[in-house]
Amino acid sequence: SRPLIEHTIYKRIAALPNVEFIQEHETVGLAVDRLGKRATGVRLRPRHASKDEEMLLLADLVIDASGRNSQAPTWLAQLGYEPPRETKVNSFPGYASRIYRRPANFDGTWKTLSIRPTPPDSPRGGLIIPIEGDRWQVTLVGMARDYPPTSEEGFLDFARSLPVPHLYEAIKDAEPLTRPYGYRLTENRVRHYDKLPRYLDNFVVMGDAAYALNPVYAQGMTVSVIGSVALEQCLEVHRSERQSLAGLASAYQKRLSKLATGLWKMATREDHRWSATTITEESSLPQHRLDKLGFGHTDRARRSERSSTGAFFTQSVS
Repeated sequence: SRPLIEHTIYKRIAALPNVEFIQEHETVGLAVDRLGKRATGVRLRPRHASKDEEMLLLADLVIDASGRNSQAPTWLAQLGYEPPRETKVNSFPGYASRIYRRPANFDGTWKTLSIRPTPPDSPRGGLIIPIEGDRWQVTLVGMARDYPPTSEEGFLDFARSLPVPHLYEAIKDAEPLTRPYGYRLTENRVRHYDKLPRYLDNFVVMGDAAYALNPVYAQGMTVSVIGSVALEQCLEVHRSERQSLAGLASAYQKRLSKLATGLWKMATREDHRWSATTITEESSLPQHRLDKLGFGHTDRARRSERSSTGAFFTQSVS
């Protein structure tokens, strides 16, 4: 399960002598040198504290791995840097998950069950994954706004409607241990930090904060691993060629883009097969916030339906 994976990773990292966790705090912005060209740390605030209770955490290198809700575009804009543009490819997927106890009398021939949605006419799918404690994690998936319900009856009805009966037959008499939880913030989104004309030194953005892919394709941890390896490689190059980290951040964002583009193409090419899919290219900040931060007018979002996006799509991911 995800909690077990996170707990295991947390324990291993916490055992490292040079790692410290600062809990119950949130990052509210970046600290920079007097010229505003290099990140020197982050500004932190205890959760639920007033705006006056900030503390400064100094660092040689600041890494934003905060996921889809990353505030990096805002932080850069506050420092006078142009925020990145972002490309979204949205097939409007959604999923609902819950935990079941594995039935003691289950005699299925499978350990893991996967029923994939198939474009353009079969938008429903599901997944059963065995997890610790003799339990199942059961996830129902719907594409093109065909979202699985999170009610007891609706969850089972959706499972019953799948193209094959195996998932429903497995859970219909199983004991649910949690209620269903739904999630719909699932579009593919890339923020083009690699294309910024001017970039803040010593600040890198990785993982879902830069490349967020449709979770239906289970590529999120792969993007994170690729990003971590790329950062290690960039650090090695800078250690061998120079004493400072100048230029590392920009070089890293370009390297990450080069390595992650293949995964981006795989996910978006599949999503592009759904007729409901939209493609959007716009600033990562809404226009009213850009105006407030002094960036003036920028191009409004340019949206295209699937039937007219072929050339634009190719340019966006090349």
